[in-house]
Order: sequence, then structure tokens, then C-alpha cells
Amino acid sequence: MAPITSAERYILHLSDLHFGTETSPTNAFNQLAEDLKGSDLQCHRLDA
Repeated sequence: MAPITSAERYILHLSDLHFGTETSPTNAFNQLAEDLKGSDLQCHRLDA
């Protein structure tokens, strides 16, 4: 996969994620952020 340029954007629609009532929002965000940063997407910035 080619590196993402500054002109490219990816959107993750939150309806694609499923959480239970016991899920900590902070913990879920941190896990998602780590997954995205460590992926081939080379995501260095997240806007919530």
C-alpha cells in the first residue's frame, strides 16, 4: 500500500463499531487509536 499523502483522508464510521454497556469509552478509543497508528494506514492524527 502506498503511503497516505496529506490530501488523502480516511473516515471510520462509528456505526461500524459495536460496544457493550460495560465498555469504557476511553479504553475503546485508546485501543482503536493504537490499532490505527500501528496499521498500514500510518495514521498519526485522529480527530474525534
